[in-house]
Amino acid sequence: MSESERSLFLIKDGLYKDISEEHCSSIYISFLSKSIYDSYIRHEDGRIKLKQNIKTNLFRKDATFHLLFSKKKKDMVAFRAINLPRAYISVDPITLKTLILDDINDSTLDIDFFENRFLFKLIYD
Repeated sequence: MSESERSLFLIKDGLYKDISEEHCSSIYISFLSKSIYDSYIRHEDGRIKLKQNIKTNLFRKDATFHLLFSKKKKDMVAFRAINLPRAYISVDPITLKTLILDDINDSTLDIDFFENRFLFKLIYD
């Protein structure tokens, strides 16, 4: 399997469904692998990993992210971990190749002020 095949994902409704009513207008998503059956991106020990769905509450939380949209650039987004409210998916600043879960000290959800390593471009196909 090629590297590009391993990096294709479908954005699905978040696996974790028990989100409080106050956040009902927010979008929660999970990343389902297109190439590995029932496998999702999840965070674990500060890293972003592709893991088989083991259908536990912890797995569902670790594989569910709050989708945040840029107000200035319509195709730019950020992904916040739902069970670590200051942690976002980012490109590892050391390797520039892997994804990690990293804290942002600012509690604002305005991603237009985030460093570029926390921002991702959505490509619709």
